[in-house]
Amino acid sequence: MPEGYAFSLAGVVDNPTPGNVLTESWTVTAGDGSEAPYTVSGPNVTYTPDDIGSYTVTLNLLNASSQVVASASQQILSIGVAPTATSSGGPPGGTTTEARPLRSPARRAARAP
Repeated sequence: MPEGYAFSLAGVVDNPTPGNVLTESWTVTAGDGSEAPYTVSGPNVTYTPDDIGSYTVTLNLLNASSQVVASASQQILSIGVAPTATSSGGPPGGTTTEARPLRSPARRAARAP
């Protein structure tokens, strides 16, 4: 998964006991401990890793007393995304004469009387 892009996981719960209410709780933990664990309740989780590395996603099934009765984990690897650079402003046409300072058109317009 590229860093900065969201991933989603959904859990499939097989609950063989009628009337046994289970609640899903998800936790996402960075492998290097650089981020606080992210926790959310519900049938799925969406998370956006903000750095490269390994993330462990754990689905816990909780009973009515909020005790974990079953658990499953999945490892997600976040890969780096190459940075990009852009420039803006500068003289019209992108050229100027030697020894002349570069100024953006907006700045020049602001200085005109």
